[in-house]
Amino acid sequence: MGVLALSSPVSRSFTEMSWIAAIWKGIESYFFNPLMVLMLKTPVHRLLSHRFMTVSYDGRTSGDRITFPAGYVRDDSTFIVVTTREETVWWTNFKSPHPASLQHRGQQIAVEGEAFIDRRRVTEGVEQLCRDSSLYRFLLGNPDDELNWNFNELVVVHFRPIDQPS
Repeated sequence: MGVLALSSPVSRSFTEMSWIAAIWKGIESYFFNPLMVLMLKTPVHRLLSHRFMTVSYDGRTSGDRITFPAGYVRDDSTFIVVTTREETVWWTNFKSPHPASLQHRGQQIAVEGEAFIDRRRVTEGVEQLCRDSSLYRFLLGNPDDELNWNFNELVVVHFRPIDQPS
């Protein structure tokens, strides 16, 4: 989600505790996410932007503008977000490439997002999250330990900048 509010993966044992997940989902949706989005749009973003950004996109079905905070890592110019398949649904808008915008370090970036569910890309995304972030290493454990992971529950979404004409 990891911290679910930030679209990070969680260990299998956490997702199995559905009542805790339901309580967390309410706190996340009505308190934590709006607060994080607000903070990431103010000068306070400097304290958070090294690991968090906002993702905004128009829903494919609803057409509604959706904005939420997300934990990320970067691979060159690509922003990588890992989330759970069943705990979140936003990623389904990116099953095929779809435009979005990121608020990253105080800047708006036009991107195209694409979700991947194949084991290789999910494994690479989790490994990069754990390698680049002590928070994710603590929350997720060792991704090499297959007993801690059900890779079929995870999705990795790549957000790549769209070249803007000068």
